[in-house]
Amino acid sequence: MDNAIQKVAEQQPAGMQRRSILKACGLGIGAGAALLAGCTKRAAPALGAGPGGAAGSLLDKWLKTKKAVLGFEFGSPPMQFRNTTTKQPTGYTVELVQAMFHDLSPDIAVEFVEMPFGQLVAAVQSRKVDMIEPITNLPSRALNGWFTAFPAAYHSVFCLVNKDSHLKSVDDLNKPGVKFALLQGTSQEAVAKVTFPNAQILAFPGVPEALNEVGSGRADATIQSLYTAINAIRNGQPVKVLGSDPLYVDSASFYLPEGDIRTLTWMNNWLSYSAAHGSMQKLWEKWVVNDAKKYNLPSVAVGAGGGLIKTS
Repeated sequence: MDNAIQKVAEQQPAGMQRRSILKACGLGIGAGAALLAGCTKRAAPALGAGPGGAAGSLLDKWLKTKKAVLGFEFGSPPMQFRNTTTKQPTGYTVELVQAMFHDLSPDIAVEFVEMPFGQLVAAVQSRKVDMIEPITNLPSRALNGWFTAFPAAYHSVFCLVNKDSHLKSVDDLNKPGVKFALLQGTSQEAVAKVTFPNAQILAFPGVPEALNEVGSGRADATIQSLYTAINAIRNGQPVKVLGSDPLYVDSASFYLPEGDIRTLTWMNNWLSYSAAHGSMQKLWEKWVVNDAKKYNLPSVAVGAGGGLIKTS
């Protein structure tokens, strides 16, 4: 395999809440009809349009200026974080995007603009950055920007409860009096509202606050991605995973300004090629799989034949 990602890096379960989760993510028939109706009212973007001008594209801009400006948050190891010694960005998504730009042109410099997660989508829409790290492809986000059709990662999502909790299964959570502590504005918050309609949903500005609510006993549960669950348990948070399988699996894609067909097409092709050749799975194994297995948490790799990676 000749993909540059090799130089950098040396299934969704059919859960019992599938219908509710799809509804939360806006994939139901009614939601699809509403989305289509909303789209017909908006002016179509100029094809190929990008931050460089109505007739340009990000791809052409990157090749001409030899620079790409990307929005990232660096508080989510092992996906994206700063090396404690060098302070340089690293992690799965950092190495993935560096490999992608190396394949586009080895002399393109990638500039990472660090910002809170909640500002990433707006940064693309305002053209503050060219594109951002892979995020969950919520239909509401796709109204004002474009996701790559091929995912950059799949995020297994789990329910976490206090380590001394009496709760035995996910079924115990959909009851009056049960409190969820969740990160505001995330897909986890949207899913919880539909999947657990009888529970109380409390939204917080950051993951630490949500985890502290559960750890202190003020909330009963939180819904967090694989890497957040791993970090919480590794750092001694008094929480545990409820059940053995993910509640659901999120698809995370790169997000860029709408209308840029040339850039989107090239990125889709690169992601598909890299996945088919096993390069993305090798990178996933480097950064995620060992820790996931250590804490008995299944993960899902992107790639040909990719599926749920069991812990044993």
